[in-house]
Amino acid sequence: MTSNTSQLNISLNTSIKTLFCNHCMFDCGTYENMKVHYKTDFHKYNLNRVTNNLNPLLFEEFTAKKDAFIKMNLMKEEKIAVEKSKGAAISTTCDICK
Repeated sequence: MTSNTSQLNISLNTSIKTLFCNHCMFDCGTYENMKVHYKTDFHKYNLNRVTNNLNPLLFEEFTAKKDAFIKMNLMKEEKIAVEKSKGAAISTTCDICK
């Protein structure tokens, strides 16, 4: 009876748990990496996407989108600075939706 119990314990302990973020489809590998991952903008962005029934972005897609957003904001700031230097009135309307 003892040998059956030890075999049962061995078979129950052979399952390997992976640390995988289902929201981002990202394999964290270690517990420490998972804690760091949960605090990233990448995870927060994908969590919002999944909550709104959208597919998560891959890290490369997220990075490209973030870089484009930063570039757009820098261009907008430069445009405002040029308009200020010329003394022109600054437009406060949204460029996209007017």
